[in-house]
Amino acid sequence: AMESFGEVPEGSYKAIFQSMRGRDFARLVVAPDEKVGSIKARLESSTSAPVSAIQLFWLGEMLPNDTSLKDWFVEAGPVVLHVVLSYREPKLQHILTGASEGGMRLWNPADAEQVKELPLSVSSAILAMCVDWKTMRVLCSTFDGRMQLWDIGKCECVSSIVAHSEEACCLDIDWENMQALSGSTDGSVKLWCLKDTTFRCIGLSNSNVTVDSLAVDWPGKRSYIGLRNGVVRSWDLASQVTQDFEAAATAARDGGTAVSGMAIDALGRRAVSGLEDGHLVYWHFEAQGDCAEISPQPSVPSQSPKVFLAHFSALRSIVAQWKEHSRALVGSDDGSLSLWRLDSGECLARFARHVGFVWAIHADWAKERAVSGAFDGCVKIWDLRSGECLRTVQGHSRPIRSICCG
Repeated sequence: AMESFGEVPEGSYKAIFQSMRGRDFARLVVAPDEKVGSIKARLESSTSAPVSAIQLFWLGEMLPNDTSLKDWFVEAGPVVLHVVLSYREPKLQHILTGASEGGMRLWNPADAEQVKELPLSVSSAILAMCVDWKTMRVLCSTFDGRMQLWDIGKCECVSSIVAHSEEACCLDIDWENMQALSGSTDGSVKLWCLKDTTFRCIGLSNSNVTVDSLAVDWPGKRSYIGLRNGVVRSWDLASQVTQDFEAAATAARDGGTAVSGMAIDALGRRAVSGLEDGHLVYWHFEAQGDCAEISPQPSVPSQSPKVFLAHFSALRSIVAQWKEHSRALVGSDDGSLSLWRLDSGECLARFARHVGFVWAIHADWAKERAVSGAFDGCVKIWDLRSGECLRTVQGHSRPIRSICCG
């Protein structure tokens, strides 16, 4: 079958391009130094797809446009390259990823190519990020307790501070007033003033439990802290008064399991908690019977938590769209994702698997798009309506711990 290649110069590749199901697209002679972008351009006629819709894989690794087969140490001669096509637009302009090896990378979702890299001076996993796409700034926190403010356009770290004694694992920020909240595995939550690009701690709440998630009503000066034991703690940023709500923790104990992840609605006073056994718990703080006294907002009738099975493995990453018919996108330790309508417990879509735990997800609900990062170092772009994977990016060599899109 190799006769179809014709004369092949010494050191070149006899490249066979196949779909993931083994159907041949084309056979081309590829020079050792020919860039992947050039190879994709030659494949346009065979695939009837634009270059931006073509992804090439070799042994499961996605090949970036600015690399060659020689760069990947592919031996000269016959080689099989797999082609993945996606004709649908990702609709996203930017994706920013942070991984276990440290540093952040900016990606172009249209062609799944890296645009910039923001390297840390100290190698430490990026555990959380908040991005202001209008000004191209990002606030990130790291495994060694640091918090940093970056100018993405200039690839410059504007300010840095050791914010916590242990992992700084979650963030929330008010970009307009330059205030931020950070939480850590050491149990501390700190309120920061970031004006004049300097970090100044102006508030502190301590507990002996790891902080997993944060949500803040900035105009109302009230934060909600998701703790590792499943409790949501209300912290009034003005008076420093705290109050705990335990519906999800109670549901987990009743089921003989524990809370593994959480997303909180600071305005609607509700949350969705993921459990180690794969269940989701949707609950209102009013279910505790004592929330009305700490908030001027109208009371919501008391509701029992809704518990339903989403996966058969722990749910560690959760994002929610809070509205009348709220939705939650969850990532599981089994590598898959699913989308749920919270008020009814209806599964709206299930998504193909990553390899390993899903550590990070982010959704652009207005565009019906989401991105996920996992243990396999891959970024996937999803269509929330159909469940289709629109792009796969081999983003990092180690697990992706945080992700943002816009």
